[in-house]
Amino acid sequence: MPVTQQAEREGEQQVNGNKANHEKFEITATSGSVPMAKFRLDQIKKTGKEPDPIETFKKFHVKKANGEFTTPKAQTIHAELKNKEAEKLTQGEEVNQFAIYGEVVRKQSRKRVLGMGYGVSGVDVFGPTSGQGCSKRCKEDRRQEKVKNDEMISMLKEELVQVKSRIPQIVEDTLKRLGVTLVESSMAGDKGVNDEDED
Repeated sequence: MPVTQQAEREGEQQVNGNKANHEKFEITATSGSVPMAKFRLDQIKKTGKEPDPIETFKKFHVKKANGEFTTPKAQTIHAELKNKEAEKLTQGEEVNQFAIYGEVVRKQSRKRVLGMGYGVSGVDVFGPTSGQGCSKRCKEDRRQEKVKNDEMISMLKEELVQVKSRIPQIVEDTLKRLGVTLVESSMAGDKGVNDEDED
């Protein structure tokens, strides 16, 4: 058998094997040469915030040619995401796409997070589950964050006291510029307002 025929036969077998493996996937992405993680990073750099995970999921699981979902499971997951979002809106609750995404997608995959690309684990996105404890590093990070927040609150309280103490002087200066003076009332010790332009 000539080498070219053997190579063609092996190539055809590999193509057929790849097709069979691809059909086994419950969810396939259409990201092509742009990994999901790179897309998210580019959006963060461009807009300064992380892209909406529900729309990102749709972007990477819809065929560009006809706008259909790549698999029925991907369509089902997206529909569940949109239903949860609509449910929150109708109940008048705050809509947090990341929380909705976590709630729906967490139960779909244990080892990796759908729509976040390879290398991103559930713990990275959703934090430890109830069965997992917070690591020493995690606890230390939380403690440092609490210390920072307490310092910020203390500083803001001090600034508020300073601003409150300056309010009477600011009001007095503003009234003087407007031509209004404050006069002490001799009867009750109340301050009254008199216009200088009165006759």
